[in-house]
Amino acid sequence: MVHLALSAVHALHDIHLHVMAGEMVAICGPSGSGKTSLLNLAGMLELATEGSVVITHLLVEKLSEQARTDLRAETIGYVFQSFKLIPVMTAQENVMLPLLLRGIRDKAAFDAARLRSSEMLSRLGLAT
Repeated sequence: MVHLALSAVHALHDIHLHVMAGEMVAICGPSGSGKTSLLNLAGMLELATEGSVVITHLLVEKLSEQARTDLRAETIGYVFQSFKLIPVMTAQENVMLPLLLRGIRDKAAFDAARLRSSEMLSRLGLAT
């Protein structure tokens, strides 16, 4: 029989981060410094075991999972280290997906999402 002694790891301690609307932030640091933990908390992918996360004046731990999902979709953009693209979809379809998931139900809204995704790909030099 193997016995493992587990000890608590405090990935983050005494962190205060304030990001303004429209501001872009890059998190840098050595491996194991808590970058992923910080981003998972800020992105509401994980909940803090201590302290609190406040996004747009809302206390994240008080929100339901659906409310966190909605808030994430409305307020946070990610650039992942490894691409999280759906391989059977085009670049434009991958860019459009978050817009479509927000409940586009008519052709006008779909066309607007297609136009917006095309504009974003062009701005990034990725238009086909």
